Amino acid sequence: PEGDDDEEEPRRKRTRRANDEAAAEGEDARAAAGEGARAPAPEGPPAPSELRCWLRRLDADGSNRGRFESYAPAFEREFDSLEDLALAADGAPEGLEGMLRACGVGTFGDRARLRWAVAGLPRPGPAAVV
Repeated sequence: PEGDDDEEEPRRKRTRRANDEAAAEGEDARAAAGEGARAPAPEGPPAPSELRCWLRRLDADGSNRGRFESYAPAFEREFDSLEDLALAADGAPEGLEGMLRACGVGTFGDRARLRWAVAGLPRPGPAAVV
């Protein structure tokens, strides 16, 4: 029985070492498979589009904050940039009034302010021909 204690300690150490090695191998396998890997931290919300910022500035100039920004999803769906909005306003067969209605601008006052604001947008120069 005294000899059993002498043999038991090395056996426990070997078993503990084997268990530790198996656990480490399992972690390595999970890492290789992409399991347990941390996802990159979110970078925050995307920056607002130039169209949304432009509509926010109209809100700041007027008395109803947030009123014009509420049209942002429709404007962002229809136009990629302020330049596109200005070009489309100049060339739309239904005119700017039809475009504003298509973007859900329902009130006469909102359409009037947006007509004024679109008229002030810079227009791009002629495209260079290569």
